[in-house]
Amino acid sequence: MPRRLVVLTVLAAAALAACKPNTPPPVTDPPASPPPVATPGDPLPGPPDRTDRDVDGDGFVWPASVGAFEGGYPMDRDPCRKLGETPFTNPYLDHERQLVGCPGPRASPAAAAMVSFGGEIVGEHDGVTLISMPTE
Repeated sequence: MPRRLVVLTVLAAAALAACKPNTPPPVTDPPASPPPVATPGDPLPGPPDRTDRDVDGDGFVWPASVGAFEGGYPMDRDPCRKLGETPFTNPYLDHERQLVGCPGPRASPAAAAMVSFGGEIVGEHDGVTLISMPTE
């Protein structure tokens, strides 16, 4: 009998050890709200943040309205750039010529250099002189 009493005591102690006090679950933060859904009346998002491509070595910020691309014209790191198709540049694009933009007014050294290479100044916009260059 004493052995049985020892076994019962051990079982009772194990059962008590397995019991946990009745505590509530830990408090957690509420779930995150879902992102808002755009509706047809919402304004369009603004332009993306500027990248290093939009700013040249002299700190000139190329406006998106002229569609400047590549690192320089006619060679990389030159101050002028090729201009792409935008609503503003479309009237100046020609399949037989390259549209180039140089920072500053038409009298700037960069624009003067492009004219000396056969370029024709076709306009100015947002601080950029637009020059139509013969294709190579």
